[in-house]
Amino acid sequence: IDPKADPLGPDNVLLFMTGPLTGTLAPSTGR
Repeated sequence: IDPKADPLGPDNVLLFMTGPLTGTLAPSTGR
């Protein structure tokens, strides 16, 4: 992703990612 990409432009992407500890009992993993 280009750092100068327009936040609402077509070259920008939206990523939804989970961490490796999501779903475990480790504290603060759902943030």
